[in-house]
Amino acid sequence: MISTHLGRDEGALALLFLSRKMVEGCEELLTYLIIINSITFFIMAIDKRKAINKKWRIPERRIWLIAIIGGAFGATIAYDKLRICT
Repeated sequence: MISTHLGRDEGALALLFLSRKMVEGCEELLTYLIIINSITFFIMAIDKRKAINKKWRIPERRIWLIAIIGGAFGATIAYDKLRICT
């Protein structure tokens, strides 16, 4: 019978190796998420400024679309920090 149990050091090394490979494979995804969430936050900040100045605003459909394609975290932060009410 072959044992698949790893010792403490081997398990830690295996976990380190796997986590490093996961991060290496996700660099593009992480970059995309950082960019799209930053864009979402700034679009909502611009929309808030336009609302305060009673100017033409960014359509809500566009804001929701950006949130759906990955900017939901940025939208959530904007709602909290910019005190946006719907």
